[in-house]
Amino acid sequence: EAKRYNMRYMEMEKKRITLQLLPTLLATACLGAGFMDLYRLNPSLIALFLGGIVSPQFIFTRKLMTRFYPVDKTSELEQEVVVLVSVLKKCSQPQLTSIINRLLKDINDSYQLGLLPDFLTYVYAVMPDRKLALVNREQLEETQSRLRQSVLYRQRQVLLMNA
Repeated sequence: EAKRYNMRYMEMEKKRITLQLLPTLLATACLGAGFMDLYRLNPSLIALFLGGIVSPQFIFTRKLMTRFYPVDKTSELEQEVVVLVSVLKKCSQPQLTSIINRLLKDINDSYQLGLLPDFLTYVYAVMPDRKLALVNREQLEETQSRLRQSVLYRQRQVLLMNA
């Protein structure tokens, strides 16, 4: 189900389906034109068109095209998000702020700090039954804006410590 949200996976899936359908539609149109006597059909052309209709269904399967699909780097993240979602669903506003402040103190990598607001957005986006969460949308947006400011401040601190 998480693959539905992976845009690179969806792009590859669209290409695969296009590769399946295009030869099938072209062969069907040519075969139909032959049956309407627009040109002369012989048995070898019929066999060729039937092969063009059937073969893409076997050639462009998901299993044979797996090497073209993007590598799923988020599977570990998704497993950890399940635990985090259950915790964040029961957090009040002060508890959420406390967790975020703790994360800000623990992370000493400037790049990871920059990902923290997006990660929090992702966690709340995939959270099932968001209406049962103690933090409503307005509180979350307020927390997000404060988090972005805190992340910028903390990134400067980390850069100064590493310099």
